Amino acid sequence: MIQHFGPKTMSWVLNLFNNCVTTCRIPNGWRKTKVVALLKPGKDPKVPKSYRPISLLCILYKLYERMIMAPMSLTVEENLTPDQAGFRPGRSTCGQLLNLTQYIEDGFDEKQITGTVFVDLTAAYDTVNHKILLLKVAKMIKNKKIVSIIQTLLENRRFFLEMDGRKSRWRLQRNGLPQGSVLAPTLFNIYTNDQPEFDRTRRFIYADDLCLATQSASFNVIETRLTDALSSLINYNTENSLNANPSKTQVCAFHLNNHQANIKLEIIWNDQPLKYDEHPVYLGVTLDRTLSFSQHAMNVKAKVAARNSLLRMLANSNWGADPKTLRTTALALSYSTAEYSSAVWARSCHAKKVDAELNNACRIVTGQLRPTPLPLLYRTAGIAQPDIRRQTHESTEKHKQETDLRHPLFDHSYPRARLKSRKSFRTVESVQPDQAASHRLEL
Repeated sequence: MIQHFGPKTMSWVLNLFNNCVTTCRIPNGWRKTKVVALLKPGKDPKVPKSYRPISLLCILYKLYERMIMAPMSLTVEENLTPDQAGFRPGRSTCGQLLNLTQYIEDGFDEKQITGTVFVDLTAAYDTVNHKILLLKVAKMIKNKKIVSIIQTLLENRRFFLEMDGRKSRWRLQRNGLPQGSVLAPTLFNIYTNDQPEFDRTRRFIYADDLCLATQSASFNVIETRLTDALSSLINYNTENSLNANPSKTQVCAFHLNNHQANIKLEIIWNDQPLKYDEHPVYLGVTLDRTLSFSQHAMNVKAKVAARNSLLRMLANSNWGADPKTLRTTALALSYSTAEYSSAVWARSCHAKKVDAELNNACRIVTGQLRPTPLPLLYRTAGIAQPDIRRQTHESTEKHKQETDLRHPLFDHSYPRARLKSRKSFRTVESVQPDQAASHRLEL
């Protein structure tokens, strides 16, 4: 919409933004927020905590936030801890997952057990204390003008909730950051940038998702280190108005010793024993003790099958969408789900479980029957075969790891590979253009 503004409108908007910066004031309409509650996957719709509040903000306000973000982004990026990967340029969920799984793989090579705690925070964005946040912003940015502008954006905000066609009354927002704001992720990174560091315990942070990991040959040593780290975290959360949720915090141990497969880490946090989960989920990927990704492949297969059902509803010889539209829809629905962070788990022997549903997606797009040879099927659809696409993702991630200073594994020193059967994305070769991908047919 903004791209279609005429010269006079653009000049008026620019003058408005300049006036807001000069006076440190904003229109009252920008302080009003419409909140829409979205049900979290697999949650009970009758429980209020099962919903995620999404703030719908004024478009000009979000553009103004981007303008404020520009001069402070470089300073913030230089001062953020390298353990934080959330909402930063050059960082991604895939890179953070590779960082964690490579740490675990290094432990496998050194015959070490990797103990992890996946910390859960209750409504992390909604409990941010504005006074503490402004102090931390001022300490990091050291620009009084920007701090004053951010204070203006946070104060006197009002919101109402709309759900099932019904609206709540207006309420004053005293704490928290609106989910949907441009500045909110960066401000939350600043707010949690001073989380405590621990001796011989690593942190893997992505926004409000925190994983604590340590390695040792003894389960008792791991339990002691993680318990000490969580004790320090309790004090930090209390001082910063963050509410930890021990009931949803998960514990898991990664190792290749099958004789110790039934041993579980016993960790108590805030007088509550933490749940041991053999298949913890971190950033959307299901992990397991040996990093076989068997459970993750089964979960992805089920998700792709459900999306194929939607795709099948669009395909009909009489009234359905045309093949090109179906192909685009399949890539957006089925393939995006099947290839999320595929560089992490592509070398697993269980990755082929997902291929069966991707084959079905291509059959829906092309109208081909099951006896059709797979090379011909994918050549007709104009899509490379799943193993080629995963190999391409691995090659892309390897290139980032070797050339991008911001990648968490850049210049990582890898131990001597003791286990020849363990394959990393670093061993992938350069992908040559595949004939099935290059020789596309007009559908």
